[in-house]
Amino acid sequence: MALWRDDPPLHELSSRQVRLRPPSIDDYDSWAKLRSASRDHTSPWEPEWAPDELTRAAYRRRMKHYDASFADGSGYPFFVFRQKDNVLIGACNLNNVRRGVLQAADIGYWIGRPYVRRGYARAAV
Repeated sequence: MALWRDDPPLHELSSRQVRLRPPSIDDYDSWAKLRSASRDHTSPWEPEWAPDELTRAAYRRRMKHYDASFADGSGYPFFVFRQKDNVLIGACNLNNVRRGVLQAADIGYWIGRPYVRRGYARAAV
């Protein structure tokens, strides 16, 4: 995996249950709907949302940030899709990637409320 070696980063990962791929601007509608439906569920673990959190403009800013972190190797954002029907069910990101002797990163993930307790988070991580 690219996190631990100098190989090019993987652009898609998959298992029997889930498929991970970098977010796309085309994912906005599915993402906004899932985030809205999951707000109460995810709020204990997330920072307070900005008033424009679910707008298309905020999503575009998010995509620019994701693209920049992927390009400079500081982060690898992935959306999580259910393998059987390609439905967006959450996200899993490697953030704050540190190279050199330490070789470390932080992981963040969330699964939308309709899909919790089915093993998807474990499969994604």
